[in-house]
Amino acid sequence: MYNQLGFTGIYFENKYRFTLNQVAKFYEVDTRTIERILQDNNQELHNSGYEIFRGVKLKDFKDFINQLTDINVGQLMEDNDNELVGKRATAFG
Repeated sequence: MYNQLGFTGIYFENKYRFTLNQVAKFYEVDTRTIERILQDNNQELHNSGYEIFRGVKLKDFKDFINQLTDINVGQLMEDNDNELVGKRATAFG
């Protein structure tokens, strides 16, 4: 289904993961809109599977991203030369 939409995300730990930029681009809204939705609907989104990676899980995700081959680079959908996950990021939702 995700491939048909052109919205594949990053397949990590048997789930598709999407960055804030990817979701904002898909819905054609500013990233601040997505941030407000996350803030206003925090509990509901967590109950629906929204996760925040910290510590070891964040490290594993960063390592996974760094191991992607050129074939998988399209999954990343980086915008404006921003890193997918900053090197100093302490959390990633």
